[in-house]
Amino acid sequence: MKKYNISIDEEFLPFGGTLILGAFDGVHLGHASLVKKALELVDEVGVLLFERNPRDVFEPSVKHYELTPLNKKIERFEELGVKHFFVVDNDLSFFNHTKDEFIGFLKKLSPTHIVVGEDYTFGKGKEGKVEDLKKDFDVMVCPLLEINEKKVSSRDIYKDILEGKVEEAMTLLGKPYSLKGKVIKGLGNGRTISFPTANLELDEDYLLPKSGVYKTRVHINNMEYLGITNVGKNPTVGALDKRIVETYIGGLNEDLYDKEIEVGFLKYLRNERKFDSLEDLKAQLEIDKRNIE
Repeated sequence: MKKYNISIDEEFLPFGGTLILGAFDGVHLGHASLVKKALELVDEVGVLLFERNPRDVFEPSVKHYELTPLNKKIERFEELGVKHFFVVDNDLSFFNHTKDEFIGFLKKLSPTHIVVGEDYTFGKGKEGKVEDLKKDFDVMVCPLLEINEKKVSSRDIYKDILEGKVEEAMTLLGKPYSLKGKVIKGLGNGRTISFPTANLELDEDYLLPKSGVYKTRVHINNMEYLGITNVGKNPTVGALDKRIVETYIGGLNEDLYDKEIEVGFLKYLRNERKFDSLEDLKAQLEIDKRNIE
């Protein structure tokens, strides 16, 4: 894997392979289909990515969340077979460049082919269209992927996750929606009822699923476990100021503090609710445990 940090106004060495263009939040099955087409043309495939979330650039005072922060996009594209990553400095001035200036930027990369989805736009005000690219490049245009007669889009995946519809999101993503981070110390109440949980300190501004309890798949040190994950404010032991992500991992007695884990959401089990006692919570967790086996 090769990563290049570039700016639209600077000179850099040409690439000379197939370049994939898009927004790529989620790196869903539609994006995977672009990679598949690109690999049919040539082995050397690169993707153009943004250093910053564009919404953060236009609204810096507002907290925005992504399905896949930059490091996750690179990780996912690498799994799909992409070898080159061109990360462009997309400050506010970047979005003021015209479509012709953006095409001039692409020419410096000298791609042999460009692969895009049929709805791809570029340049100030999204004035540039696929037909504009075709004037200067050999462009392969891929139709938007449809699953169950529904076009795959990051916007729909985002909506599904906010509504707790993680199974629907998984269908469009091609894999479970996941959060990655470091395990930190929590209140320790789970341990008192024999359901110790790993509290996740997220490494990026991920979009959190709807509050509730989920069946999850947890990756730790290249091993995989089933888990019960609660997303919420922990109302039974005293509501917290903000939502947390905590996971019970069955069959694991290892100390996970300060270790990095990844939690993939498989199924929504139930609403988060306040129990009258920790014993009542334990009884429900026993039911949840049977429901994930």
